[in-house]
Amino acid sequence: MPNQVQYNNQFNKVLVVGLGQLGMPVARYVKERGFDTYGYDISPKAVELAQKTAASEKAVNFGEYDVFILCVYS
Repeated sequence: MPNQVQYNNQFNKVLVVGLGQLGMPVARYVKERGFDTYGYDISPKAVELAQKTAASEKAVNFGEYDVFILCVYS
């Protein structure tokens, strides 16, 4: 990927919760920075779209991630 920078952090698995207008670009950005990126949304269509466009993987077990990014309406 172009402009991919590897960070030396103690974490690698990032979960983005909420894959809408904000979450999708965030997931893409995190993936471009070299992190293993996973996504979750209540909409199966949003998860499917994120897998195709943001190259994120579907979240299965919430206990296995190092970082959680919440992108939900409040």
